Amino acid sequence: MFMGDRHAEDLRSAVELIGPRSVAVHNRRGNEFLDQGEHERAIDEFDEAISLSPNSPELYANRGRAHVAKVNVERALLYYDKAIEINRAIRDLNTALKLDRSEADYYRSLLAQAHRNRGSRYLKNEEISRAIRDYDTALEYDPTFAMTYHERGDAYSKCSNTARAIRDYNRAISLDPTFSKPYHARGMLHLSDGKVNRAIADFNEAIRLAPHVPETYVERGLAYQEKGDVDRAVQEYNESLRMKPLDRAYFLRGVAYMRKEEFDRAIADFDRVVEQGIAFSELYSSRGYAHARLEDHDRALSDYDEAIRLDPRDAQAHNSRGVSHFSKGDLDAEMRDFDRAVGLDPHNDIPYANRGETHLRQGNYRRAIRLDPAKAEPYTHRGEAYLKIGETDRAMNDFARADRLS
Repeated sequence: MFMGDRHAEDLRSAVELIGPRSVAVHNRRGNEFLDQGEHERAIDEFDEAISLSPNSPELYANRGRAHVAKVNVERALLYYDKAIEINRAIRDLNTALKLDRSEADYYRSLLAQAHRNRGSRYLKNEEISRAIRDYDTALEYDPTFAMTYHERGDAYSKCSNTARAIRDYNRAISLDPTFSKPYHARGMLHLSDGKVNRAIADFNEAIRLAPHVPETYVERGLAYQEKGDVDRAVQEYNESLRMKPLDRAYFLRGVAYMRKEEFDRAIADFDRVVEQGIAFSELYSSRGYAHARLEDHDRALSDYDEAIRLDPRDAQAHNSRGVSHFSKGDLDAEMRDFDRAVGLDPHNDIPYANRGETHLRQGNYRRAIRLDPAKAEPYTHRGEAYLKIGETDRAMNDFARADRLS
């Protein structure tokens, strides 16, 4: 059977339309795969379409969307793989914008998302300057997105630019007053700056907007603890722990219990943190202090040893270990720790006072006098030293000064 020329031409057109080399078909397939979440297959289809029609802005935009979606969904991608995907997306979207200015708002919106996404990756990788540059670009494309201001605020916070960070958090809140994260982040900065009441106000608003975020209760607890309301702080930590067993909440509640002199409870909370494999000097130093207050100096010394191993420059741990050596009668060991504490923190009067008392107990009265006291207790110790060597007038002067300071 033979076909006429017109019929054959129509058939060839139909074959081209549905065949593997059709721009429209590759674009349609790419969009279908993108809707189904099959990002790699979508990108392959858009690649084929662009190879056939390299001046189509729609195709570049679609491939750019696929690269962005791939990064957003496929969390298992390595950091540098994500960066490559976002770079490809930005390149494609910029090409689309150059080819078709009539859809500029749409492409600029996608570019804002892509730059914010890359900024987030840089931020997580502690590449702060790069993150800020991408957030800046994202906001040039779309200055109305609260999340971008919030994340740029986080970047400024990480590089200790508090003023810029708070400015960005303020802008994020003005754009979206229902967004809880910038309230939490701004509260953290207020707390670190000693503005406790402002911090509590921000944490209150964050909790009102998002009442099931345990971390915010932890930080509000710390704010109340800084304010001196230890009971309220414990309530906040309890509420946080009711939602989620956060190591930070256990540690801070342990510190609060120590301030309440509930040392058994403090040790139980510190134990929970240690059991999770968490190790930092202040944790062991705090637990050591709690053991020492319960007169368990063997356990205290063990914890102080670990604290100093983790941070050999922890002056407080050296001083506390010296006190426990004092309680066990090991004068040489306590003197070594007090010497080290003074060397590490020469402006702290407590190690001086402790070292002075050790000199007194060793009979080194003239060495006890060579202190640099700043509070009442060191003057008392120095007065005792002057008495030991018969310098009564100087002793009385020191005792009188100690009385005025106490």
